[in-house]
Amino acid sequence: MSTRLVLFSDSSLNDKTIKFFEKNLAAIVAASIRPMSHKLLKEISDQQQVPFFIQPRPEEESYSNFINELKNLNPDLFFINSYSMILKKDLLKVPKSGTLNIHSSLLPKNRGANPLQWGIINQDDFAGVTLHEVDEGIDSGPILDQRKTKILMEDTWVSLSYRIKDLTYDLIEKNINQILSKNWNSIPQEKNHVTYNKRRSSKDGEINWSMPIIEIYNKIRALISPLPGAFYFLNSKKIRIDYFTSLYELIQMNYKFEKSKFTLNNEYSLIPFLFPQKKKNKLIKFHVKEKDNIIGSFEIKTHIHMGRFQLITQNIHKEELKKDINFFLKREFKIF
Repeated sequence: MSTRLVLFSDSSLNDKTIKFFEKNLAAIVAASIRPMSHKLLKEISDQQQVPFFIQPRPEEESYSNFINELKNLNPDLFFINSYSMILKKDLLKVPKSGTLNIHSSLLPKNRGANPLQWGIINQDDFAGVTLHEVDEGIDSGPILDQRKTKILMEDTWVSLSYRIKDLTYDLIEKNINQILSKNWNSIPQEKNHVTYNKRRSSKDGEINWSMPIIEIYNKIRALISPLPGAFYFLNSKKIRIDYFTSLYELIQMNYKFEKSKFTLNNEYSLIPFLFPQKKKNKLIKFHVKEKDNIIGSFEIKTHIHMGRFQLITQNIHKEELKKDINFFLKREFKIF
């Protein structure tokens, strides 16, 4: 007898994902808190000729009936792929062989909501996707398999999500036989490496121009459209930045709004002079000014990999000034 599988998802399903499960699909479930996904998922369930359900909140009267309807399907497995509601213990008891989940992070790091956004904001080196068993915790169950990708210097959450989607396909494809045969191996998550993320709110997008430059850059990249974007206030007017802004453009903006952070010991100041290169690695140049005179300059090289900077030229001769510059680079770009 073939495995009967119930698929829980928001609107990220497509023909390639469904193809893995179409011979075993017993139903599709959508989240009541994501009504914008219901039409698409209903269409998919109609195409697959399987029942379509909407999961109510546990406190709603229809919740117990929802559980009974799933029980009547006699499912072997629940499979969760990009789903925005938690499955409580009473739901997890329904499938005979358990529940598996796809989570867009390298668990045990970045458990919880919005892992791609928080990975960029927190300047992680890698993003990834994990196939794991579901227990009563949040993304805490044993791991079956993972895939990872480097977070690049010019990645946005959108460009990163495309790679994560491809990795998800590969992850399911390589594990589909074990999933459907209900015969997989898993290992517990390492508790000493666990990190949690809260669900992102609109307030998380606010830019304070006194923040380190690299943190502002990461925030903008993590929240571009179709998310609402990062924002700041200018003369009480809310200004959104919901598009990719290069580090070079951002430094110029930061210099315009917060010149004080480019001042060293009230004696020297830095003036950004930017010249993009044709290569993937780019140079950022700063002139060093003493009163009205430019007394030197230095350059930093940005690498394709996120958070990688290198001080390559430092035409500065005063040792104390060198220390101040190094402190500036450490604070604003996390160099060294």
